[in-house]
Amino acid sequence: MNETTTSAPDPVALARVRHLVASGTAKHVRVSAEVSQVEIAQAIGVTHAAISNWENGIRKPRGHAALRYLAVLDGLMGRAS
Repeated sequence: MNETTTSAPDPVALARVRHLVASGTAKHVRVSAEVSQVEIAQAIGVTHAAISNWENGIRKPRGHAALRYLAVLDGLMGRAS
């Protein structure tokens, strides 16, 4: 792999965020924390439509955006504890 190429996201973390989304946990965490899809989207650099598509099972989170989403969800889950 070329050194200037961005590294691939951690497959374990991708599986985790995808599980949180598919199970409905991601949406539950966001709603419980009273955070909007728009706020999450702005925080991780994606569109509101992307968050909506993920939460509604239309698309799966991918790449580094998925990892940023996971980091936000982890933060929200920590805040709820």
